[in-house]
Amino acid sequence: MAEQLLGMDRASLIEVLDVITTELQETAAWFEVDLGDIALMESIQDQAKETLMLRNLQSMQQAAELHKKTESLETRTRELEEETRRDGLTGLYNRAYLDQCLLRGVYQRQAPGMAPDGHLCRSGPLQKR
Repeated sequence: MAEQLLGMDRASLIEVLDVITTELQETAAWFEVDLGDIALMESIQDQAKETLMLRNLQSMQQAAELHKKTESLETRTRELEEETRRDGLTGLYNRAYLDQCLLRGVYQRQAPGMAPDGHLCRSGPLQKR
């Protein structure tokens, strides 16, 4: 099976496993950890899983908070855009908005997507250049 999966014969696999075992024992000695203790390895793995789960939950909470903040900012942006279109005293649409509507109507009468001067335009509100 090792030959099929790893492309090596049995003797080569045993040699590689011996090297890995030796290296792991040396590594364990550096960190004063007994890698042969199954309970310790399972405990470390459980701690890692718990830490990962907590970080995932924190990330999900941050994403939800950012989503709420984004929605709030988008709503405020729409409100401010509407305020700039209307006269503060009368509540009627102002001259700048009227000009935008007229230009948009002219653009729509031209070739689709083309401004009167031949430049491409967006179908949304016009912006100063």
